[in-house]
Amino acid sequence: MAKPLRSENPNPAPVQFSHFGVLNDGERSKAATITSISINVGLAAIILILCAVVKNNPVIAKKVADLTLPPQPKPDPVIEAELKRNFQLAGQLGATGTPLFVIGDRVMNGAVGYDMLKDAIAKARSKG
Repeated sequence: MAKPLRSENPNPAPVQFSHFGVLNDGERSKAATITSISINVGLAAIILILCAVVKNNPVIAKKVADLTLPPQPKPDPVIEAELKRNFQLAGQLGATGTPLFVIGDRVMNGAVGYDMLKDAIAKARSKG
């Protein structure tokens, strides 16, 4: 039998994160901190300048978008038709949300919670 994702223990052991080392691990020098701050401030200034240029120049904005955004695929009529059929079938089956759980003869839409899923599984198993 699979282990549950959540413990049945009402008082689980606490999780402690003792060291991330993101900002200061206690051994960094002031020079390293100043360098890091300077680089981040410089990058922020460059981004602000680029934003101002893009905002005021639609030609450059289009070029930046072409360089940075992924290409948009052209719709395939066969795929679109299949998706439409799938959505219609889902509606007929009562699938209105995600995630969707089918447990026994019961359809459960949306995030229903651990206790509700556990209860539905127990009822389905008791029916045989």
